[in-house]
Amino acid sequence: MSRIVFKNANLIDGNNPAQAGMAVVVQGNRIKAVLSASQLVHEIDDQIIDLNGATLMPGLFQCHMHAAMDDAHSFIELDMKYPPNYLTLLAARNLHRMAQLGFTSMIGAGSPANIDVVLKHAINGDLFSGPRVFACGHHISTTGES
Repeated sequence: MSRIVFKNANLIDGNNPAQAGMAVVVQGNRIKAVLSASQLVHEIDDQIIDLNGATLMPGLFQCHMHAAMDDAHSFIELDMKYPPNYLTLLAARNLHRMAQLGFTSMIGAGSPANIDVVLKHAINGDLFSGPRVFACGHHISTTGES
């Protein structure tokens, strides 16, 4: 399996100050090595991406996400503004945008019609790109009644 090699990165790892001149080797969906550019040994079929000093950092993780929500102005609109099939398309768009913005994972916080579960399967089945989804079912909330 070929590797993707990001070289000449200004690396932020979340624990240390930014480190210039770093390389990150990715194989499949796993980071195989993080090393200085001087330690990097290329393989013939490597895909090389020269970042020219651009910043490379870990993926972002959204810990409370309602992927199917879009432009709701009141609680009554949350799951009733559009039918579930339209909400699924909105959620797919939102997750695709998240991936483009650097979010690699999200935890669902409730969705109608098991939308999070459906999207998790769609992303895992390569129907569209998106973050890793930790799916949630229906919302659970209090009714305010005593």
